[in-house]
Amino acid sequence: MRSLTSRKRWYRASSLKEAIYKAVHPILCQYVGFQEAEVFPHADGTASCKWYLETGPVDNVLTDLKAHWRRLDDQG
Repeated sequence: MRSLTSRKRWYRASSLKEAIYKAVHPILCQYVGFQEAEVFPHADGTASCKWYLETGPVDNVLTDLKAHWRRLDDQG
């Protein structure tokens, strides 16, 4: 995998985080603040998430959350 600039890594993590927020909202039925989750993209195209919800520990559904990402090459 080609190395990403820090800016592109930030965009990837932010995009993943936003997608995860939208996916878990129907499960939690509550607002999740930016500081309440941390996303860890992995080189194999998966990502894991660690939760710091103000409302307390997360359900097993969220603990076992699996995310996938794919990098598209720039096209001019």
